[in-house]
Amino acid sequence: MKEAVGVLARGDGAGPAPEAEIGGERLAETGTISLTEAATMSRQPRVYFADTLEAALAQARRELGPEALLLEAGPAAPGEAGRGAFRVVCAEGEGGPAAGGHAPAAAGVLRRPDAAGDGEICRRLDRLERTLELLTETLSASGLPASLREAARLLEAHDFEAAAAQELLAAVRTELAESAAPGAAAIRAALAGEISRRVRFRPGLEGARRPAVVVLAGPPGAGKTSSLVKLAMREAVARRRPAAIVSTDSFRVAASEQLRTYAAILGLPFLLAETPAALRLAVAENATRDLILVDTPGFGRNEREWAAEWAEMLDEIPGRETLLVLPASLRTAEMLEALKWWSLFSPSALLITRLDETGRIGGWVSAAMESSLPVSYFSSGQRIPEDLEAASEHRIWTALEAVRARAVAGRASAVPGP
Repeated sequence: MKEAVGVLARGDGAGPAPEAEIGGERLAETGTISLTEAATMSRQPRVYFADTLEAALAQARRELGPEALLLEAGPAAPGEAGRGAFRVVCAEGEGGPAAGGHAPAAAGVLRRPDAAGDGEICRRLDRLERTLELLTETLSASGLPASLREAARLLEAHDFEAAAAQELLAAVRTELAESAAPGAAAIRAALAGEISRRVRFRPGLEGARRPAVVVLAGPPGAGKTSSLVKLAMREAVARRRPAAIVSTDSFRVAASEQLRTYAAILGLPFLLAETPAALRLAVAENATRDLILVDTPGFGRNEREWAAEWAEMLDEIPGRETLLVLPASLRTAEMLEALKWWSLFSPSALLITRLDETGRIGGWVSAAMESSLPVSYFSSGQRIPEDLEAASEHRIWTALEAVRARAVAGRASAVPGP
């Protein structure tokens, strides 16, 4: 990401004036400028460029203080693309240093307002509301250049939140800067590529130790038990690896019995561990096996203390790998909330389920981007083990109906995403 660049706009529009700030005095080519003149100059609009609106606004607030007035915000003009994808224009607010007769502070210093009364709070709320309106206009299809409207529409359809959409649009704009009028196929490919670069995929299990203890954790109804059975079939039975299945969920009606039945069908030993001590014993008794798969309860939001006790106990198991199971059908906001709540289990990777129930990718992609966790598996149905697949960026390209250009014998051909 490029660093935001602040520019002092001249009144005649001729560009920035060469100047420097030394010991509270501002110097120009023509000589010394008094503090009064500096205070007047500080109220002139300043233009900031950055690859994201957030970065440009942050730079403005560092230089002008939290009372800075936002005058304009939007994508940079084509001729300004080299300075940043977005452009904002700000001026110093009434509560800024100029009102007190002081020289502007150095960039990067956050100035606090002198008063915090009701009037000031109202002014801040008004400015915040205007800022949000400008951001919404900028991110909406109507506020974007024609070449980016297709990308904005796709991001909205796939339920990406504003901050992530803004970042992706800026990256796509930069990538397509040299294209005069990129077509829909080029925009979809650029967007799919940018999303894929921000998501890590790590197909399979780590399995660095023996036994490899794989714990499946996640919200109630996320599909942990069925995913565990698919993993047992794929990673143990199909590969003829000695394995065991352990259930710690003795609270749901018939939950452990269901898993016991599956274990018997697969020909794998099954153990029920109702306490942390019982789980430690189950792991010790199967230490000679390659793989131990552990199913956990779907703790409710009001059971965090109980969940924390189990999470702390699981952390003590050597070689433990925790897959956080999240359903793709969750909306993005719900997905990010679940990610935050279940982070207490220290997951090492994501297993995304229910891809057959939704075509949206914004939720699980946002979870992967927010957490920086790799995505290991996708589950897209009830068939065992056919509906469990190693995770890859192919799902992103397919969801966006994007194709990737590939050179073939000296000519370009379009092929589906990887």
